[in-house]
Amino acid sequence: MCLFCASGGAAGLGYARPRATLAPSDPLQGPADVILRGGDIVTMDGARLAAAISVRNGLVQSVGALDEVLPHKGRCTRMMDLDGQAVVPGFVMSQIPKDPVDLLDWQVLDPQSADGDLRCQLAHSIVTSLFAQPLFIKVRQGNGLDLDYPALLGLVSEVFGETPIAIWPEGREDGYANPAMLARGEGAAAMAAQEQCGDFLRVEDMAGFVRPLANDSGHTVKTLTRLLSATVERAAPDGYTTLVDRELGSLAGSFEIAAASSVMRGRRRARLHGAAHRRLREEWDGALPSELDPTMLCVSSALVDLRDQSDDLEGEVLALDRAGWRIVFRGVGDPGDLDRVAELCAGLALPPAGGGKRHRIETNVVPDERQSALLGGVGLVRLPEPGAEPPSVIRAMFEECSEGDKRLECLRRLTAHAAGQGDVDQISGVIAVGRAADFALLDNSPLAPGAVRVTGTWIEGIPV
Repeated sequence: MCLFCASGGAAGLGYARPRATLAPSDPLQGPADVILRGGDIVTMDGARLAAAISVRNGLVQSVGALDEVLPHKGRCTRMMDLDGQAVVPGFVMSQIPKDPVDLLDWQVLDPQSADGDLRCQLAHSIVTSLFAQPLFIKVRQGNGLDLDYPALLGLVSEVFGETPIAIWPEGREDGYANPAMLARGEGAAAMAAQEQCGDFLRVEDMAGFVRPLANDSGHTVKTLTRLLSATVERAAPDGYTTLVDRELGSLAGSFEIAAASSVMRGRRRARLHGAAHRRLREEWDGALPSELDPTMLCVSSALVDLRDQSDDLEGEVLALDRAGWRIVFRGVGDPGDLDRVAELCAGLALPPAGGGKRHRIETNVVPDERQSALLGGVGLVRLPEPGAEPPSVIRAMFEECSEGDKRLECLRRLTAHAAGQGDVDQISGVIAVGRAADFALLDNSPLAPGAVRVTGTWIEGIPV
């Protein structure tokens, strides 16, 4: 049963419609809370540059020339001189990392802090379970560290015996597993090389080897909270202000909402928007802690993936539509899939006047004339091409590239383009009146020669 579709359930929740999409007339009236000036402001709204921004109630109140913004100054308005720094829209991570491998209980072994006594270091830093649960160890390589892995593996085998053990050197694809761990894996013989290292075998693809184990593991709110917290802590210093989970609940259902609520309830480090996976819709009734700011955690749409088996896909889609949910269709891989979705969309409610596209389809299939007619009120979003650079690579290019045009394109992919991919383009991606006042500050203009780096991150007009 889809709890989101139940009468009196989550359909009427206010956080289904983010605050930044509301009519801005009321929250933007009055003096500004803060005005930023004294540096280039790259709005990413077309080719527009601005000299100043005013922020009120966490939203961009005005952006433009200084004489256009200063009239919003009041007695309590805080004036901030950028001192040559540049302001760009906060970066958008259009899909947060959700590899179940990261949810395994990896323990870290740092040989450089062992002072030559690895046995003692193992005993103090690695904790075993009373119930002979698998032991997952990540080994820090360190700068210039030339580790004798056969010796280390032999020592681990002596200390922990027949416990299933996997050892993964950080920064490498291969790893090591003892026979007890190999017995638990799927296809272990195909992935394990013939190289014998004491009581261990070298596994060519450690992530591929442990992923089935991770999928079978009972993920807890604690492990999910730890993973999301680490993602948020890494994102904020890098200029990311909006994180998108395009399949919220796919790993652990309602546990993922509980973890997200725990992380987002504290200090504002980033905002999280998600599309509810079918598993989440079956387990969660839409309730969130009353003290949680709905702009920090927003379930803004419902995901319908054609690759998931459903006994009544049409009934589910119609129920979600009647309940008022924005639907995101995924798994549309060929014209036949697009035909099926187009037929479904033909029976859905039209978007409100001036409300833009209500539902959306993520696909690389180009609709024909008939399909386009059926999809009149539905938006189409092209998926990234296979092998497209992940956000971390794009950001590295942005910092290292010295050519302004190329760096501007990287910036566009981190902001406006990523916001469109993540379905948050009504909130983030550009600096414009009524949008969330989420910014990344750079030490120099991205249009000037030379590389630039992130010097600060703001959410709702407040440094994080």
